[in-house]
Amino acid sequence: MKLIRNRYFAAAVMAVLILAAVLLGSHRSLSGLRSRAAETFYAGVAGDNLSIGNDLRDRVEYAYSLATVAARYLEGTDAQLTALREAAAALEQAPSPSAKAAANSRLTTAAAAVYDALGHYSLSETDARYRQSLYADLNARNDTIGRDGYNAVAQAFNDQLQAFPASLLAPLTGVAPLELFR
Repeated sequence: MKLIRNRYFAAAVMAVLILAAVLLGSHRSLSGLRSRAAETFYAGVAGDNLSIGNDLRDRVEYAYSLATVAARYLEGTDAQLTALREAAAALEQAPSPSAKAAANSRLTTAAAAVYDALGHYSLSETDARYRQSLYADLNARNDTIGRDGYNAVAQAFNDQLQAFPASLLAPLTGVAPLELFR
């Protein structure tokens, strides 16, 4: 009982409780901001699903469709066709924005190589149209990705983490900066 009535003990307990409340509140606040910023990768800046994540998903589908057309003309073991399929699979499985950006770059290169390779074959009229439209769709989605607002949102969050007091509290609460898509 004497310990509870001790002023210094009470002050120490109060300081610990205040510190715990500040850290817990900071964690909740910063985590919420981070979650909302990270969600723009898949939901879009306006929440309309016009996002990098959806554009990448579409690019994977277009790449597999281009590979299907190419498989009619190129051998199944063709290095360019294999590279396109592997690049599409790598993009599907990439775990983070920076890994997705690297995989997307590989997909762009692989799709261009297959597109160029198919240019040396006499394609059916339908396949020639597919080749053109799939490649145009791949490039259009990449252009849209280049103008997406995710990086600006992620950078704004990262800038907030570097400002006072978040710069002191974020490391203590385990809230990390967001990866940019590049």
